[in-house]
Amino acid sequence: MNPHQYQNEKKKIPPNLQGFALVEYKCRKKKRAYDICSNTKHKSFVAGREYKNEDGDEQSCEDLFDSYKECILKGMMKDREKRGLKPPTEESALGVFAEYADEE
Repeated sequence: MNPHQYQNEKKKIPPNLQGFALVEYKCRKKKRAYDICSNTKHKSFVAGREYKNEDGDEQSCEDLFDSYKECILKGMMKDREKRGLKPPTEESALGVFAEYADEE
C-alpha cells in the first residue's frame, strides 16, 4: 500500500454531526488558517514587531477571515434550506449575506 495514499483521501465526516456543528467541521481548515494568522499577528504586535509577508508588506488576515465567514454563512444557509426553514430576515447576518450572494 502506498503510504501517501491516505494524504489524498478525503476524511469522512463524523456521522453524529449535524446543524451548526457540521458547518463548523466543514469550515475548520479555513478557521485554522485564520487563527494561525491572527495569533501570529497578535504575538508580533505584543513583541513590538510588525507581522510581514514575503514581500515585506504588513500581513493582513482579513482575506482569511472573510473566507472563513463565507464558509460559515454558506453552510448555515444550506442547513436552513435542508431543514425547510423560512428564509432569514433581511436584518439578520444571514439575510445580509443572502442578499450579497444574490448580487454576485
